[in-house]
Amino acid sequence: MSETTADSTPAFILPELQPGRRAYLDGLGSDYEPAESWGFQDGADPARRQRAWVAQRARYGFDGRETWSLRTTMMELLYERLKMYLDLADSVINLDHYQFIFEGVAFTQRECIVLLIALAEDALHPDREERVSDEASGRFWTLWALIHPVMWW
Repeated sequence: MSETTADSTPAFILPELQPGRRAYLDGLGSDYEPAESWGFQDGADPARRQRAWVAQRARYGFDGRETWSLRTTMMELLYERLKMYLDLADSVINLDHYQFIFEGVAFTQRECIVLLIALAEDALHPDREERVSDEASGRFWTLWALIHPVMWW
C-alpha cells in the first residue's frame, strides 16, 4: 500500500500537481476523481511522469492527463461552470425568457441548464464502470449545442 497524506492524496505527488479544490466536482461524492488526478495508479514511474506534467503545467496551464479523456475533461469543466452560471446569472438575466425544443419538449433556458447539470451528474457518476456514460453524454452535448448561443450575460 502506498503512503498517503492526511487528505488521502498519495504522498509522492509533487505539490505542483496536487489537484486544486474543485467544489462542484467535490459535490459528486467522495469517490469522484477529476481527470487531473488520474495517472498514479498504473505503475508507471511517478517521478518521470510528474516532471513531465509539471513542465506541461508551467508551459500550458494544464497537463497531458487532461487529454486522456477529453469528453470527461470538457464535461467536468462545463459542469462546474453551469453550476456557477445558474447561481450567478439568475440575478442578472431572465433565464426563463428563451425556450428550446429538446427531444420534442419545450424547455426554458433555466430548465435546460438544470437538465444539463443532471445529465452531467449522471454521466460523471463515480460508481460507473465507464468514466462517462454514452447515453447521458450524448444527450448532454446535444442539448448544449442547442442552447450555447444564449449562454452569456
